[in-house]
Amino acid sequence: MTFKSVLLGAVSVVLLSLPSSAVEGLRPVAARAGTCYAECMFDTLAVAQQLAAGGVDRDEAEVIAGAIRQGVEQGSHVTSDQFKAGLAELRTEIANLETRLIRWMVGTVIATATVTVGVLRLVG
Repeated sequence: MTFKSVLLGAVSVVLLSLPSSAVEGLRPVAARAGTCYAECMFDTLAVAQQLAAGGVDRDEAEVIAGAIRQGVEQGSHVTSDQFKAGLAELRTEIANLETRLIRWMVGTVIATATVTVGVLRLVG
């Protein structure tokens, strides 16, 4: 699961949360009727205009349309299940890092307390 795949999945989630009027017509448009060159051409201007008409900020609409075009051209589509799997993997990694951090913090506190007690015994 690459970062780009997760990002495209996130864009999909954003699109799913938009009103249907803003997302209509986001399907790729073929260059000729019945043919599809390199996964179909994608009209980013039309998509950005439709998203803007649906209430999305124009700059955001252009970024979303560009991300969709890039995903269509590269064929790096992410399904909902793949996105959920990637998200679960990230959560697991964060939990592992959190556990390691807590272990280091506890170890540091114990080492500091031990050194402090040792210094106090030497001084006192």
